[in-house]
Amino acid sequence: QNQLASKLVSDYKKVSASQTQVEHAFLPENNVLEFVAAVDSIASRHAIIHTIHFDTPTFTGFTLGDDTDPVTKVTFNLTLQTNAYIATQFLKELEQLPYFVDVNSVAISSQKETGWKDQSNITIQGVLYTRSKQNI
Repeated sequence: QNQLASKLVSDYKKVSASQTQVEHAFLPENNVLEFVAAVDSIASRHAIIHTIHFDTPTFTGFTLGDDTDPVTKVTFNLTLQTNAYIATQFLKELEQLPYFVDVNSVAISSQKETGWKDQSNITIQGVLYTRSKQNI
């Protein structure tokens, strides 16, 4: 029993040290500009023309911390004008952002005969998970 208690305390210390980092991965639902700025930065590095649109936040049924900080989700549509190779690099960098983001679908449409290897419209649909509280 003492070993189990010791292990639980040790595991808790590991988790609690990361708790702040995890909580900061949930942006405030009324201020997703940090996420937008990160997306803009990635797009700028790759010379991608893009637009992003957000829906209204909805409650997920989950809470953070002491159960008084509801987790919400904000569905977004991100449109890129680039080729599939650069879009792949964009997605890799998007995945590395320190936010809870879930990409649900990627659609590519091209009007040229050469297809997605050339300039295409790429639509990314996803969810940004946020928190209702403004400060943690």
